[in-house]
Amino acid sequence: MTASPHVGFALLALTLTLAAGAAEAKPVGGPVLTQILGACLDYRNPPLSADVVEQALTDLSGQGFSMSWDASPAPWTPDLLEEPGQLSYCREMSAKLVRHGLGSVFAFPWSRLLPVKPVADQTAWLGQTLNPTTGAFESEAESPQWNFGAAAAKTAFVARSRALFRAVGPFQMLVTDEQIMASPGGNSPHVNKMSTYWTSPTYSKESLGTIAAPGSFRHYLAAAGYPRAATARFPVTTVAVEASPSANMGLPAVPLTADNADRLEADNGWPNSTLWRHWYGWRTEVYAEWVDGVTTAAMTPGAAARTGRAAPSPRPITGMTRPWVWMLTRSPACGTWTTWWRGTTRGRTSRRSSARR
Repeated sequence: MTASPHVGFALLALTLTLAAGAAEAKPVGGPVLTQILGACLDYRNPPLSADVVEQALTDLSGQGFSMSWDASPAPWTPDLLEEPGQLSYCREMSAKLVRHGLGSVFAFPWSRLLPVKPVADQTAWLGQTLNPTTGAFESEAESPQWNFGAAAAKTAFVARSRALFRAVGPFQMLVTDEQIMASPGGNSPHVNKMSTYWTSPTYSKESLGTIAAPGSFRHYLAAAGYPRAATARFPVTTVAVEASPSANMGLPAVPLTADNADRLEADNGWPNSTLWRHWYGWRTEVYAEWVDGVTTAAMTPGAAARTGRAAPSPRPITGMTRPWVWMLTRSPACGTWTTWWRGTTRGRTSRRSSARR
């Protein structure tokens, strides 16, 4: 295959989407083989002129690519909503892609929607990790994360996502990529069981919450029928364990102090005790709810991908008509790979999963 010399690389990806093209395309259901062009046309760094980008897209338009993620913002950009240059770039590049018959794939790091300048109620939006040595709760200053267990944080995230989608204009596919709720650590975390529970940004007071607070740990425990749901706290290990295939980074002896006793309780049955299994199950459920929130925001009338079509093009564009997300995640509690997807279709929520060793 021949292409522009400015093309760096391409990704061949299998994506589960519901097909819908431009106005003249006939909708087709079922799995679609989508060839997605990688980030190679970015004229910001190195700077490429508009003429060079147009020529590159012209060269690529007949090469079989269905989509490109070149219209996504730079992943290192803080506070995306306050970066008009990035938003303009996304709109302009998306229009160029569509004009050349390529669908626009949009992806952004969730943490980049956190505001840099202080705003009202922002403290409740920030997640907290656990210092395994001191037992203190910490917010990462350099790379803050959302407070995943707080309903107020989720509401703000969805609202800011909707504002972002309106600002960048139409796209044909939304990708949720590399959003993690803990640092995997070293020692082959993709082979050994991940033990870095303390890096999860879910140790805030709001994340612990009450049985009446949707999204909180205690609310999840109550729904699961856990007998101590109203008073349970986050489980932590208090006996140190060396790193091994059963715990890739080992387990820390977290000190229980007067400052953390209202949120932590000792449970050295990691990862198989009832409370530990509920803790991992809660985080999976919270993650799914946030994914559902952002995909639903993308499909809300007035947001970007409301129809899966951007503008008439010379040939059909493969897109999506409903917010589907495909992910492959690893469960550190049971050492299995879990494939699941979640979407909202006609107001109903669906989730399917399967696991394998």
